[in-house]
Amino acid sequence: MILDKFSLEGKTGIVTGASRGLGRGIATALAQAGADLVIVSRTKSVLEKTAKEIREFGYRVIPVVTDVSKKEDIQAMVDRAMEEFGEIGFLFNNAGIVRRCPSENYSEEDWDDVINVNLKAVFRLTKILF
Repeated sequence: MILDKFSLEGKTGIVTGASRGLGRGIATALAQAGADLVIVSRTKSVLEKTAKEIREFGYRVIPVVTDVSKKEDIQAMVDRAMEEFGEIGFLFNNAGIVRRCPSENYSEEDWDDVINVNLKAVFRLTKILF
């Protein structure tokens, strides 16, 4: 069957922004394909719901509350992932934020927040893991 070629049995990955929306859907699909996962979000209650759903597929999932804009949070999450699984085979950088307002009102703090989550976190996570 063609779907066998997409099997993730025996693979472990990290999905950021996994508590809702696209990230939740991706994490769920990866688990259905056979992956064990570390799922990451800032919102513990919603992240736990996603973890419960993934566990129903019979695979391991470790929910880790993490603010990916913070270097120390990223390192702590990766340390936990390595402690639990020993190896991470893939990373799905999904976490992202938006700050909407007229450009003349856009603050440097808003700019920094968006850059730190949407770009810098991707760089940091990829660099740490691979």
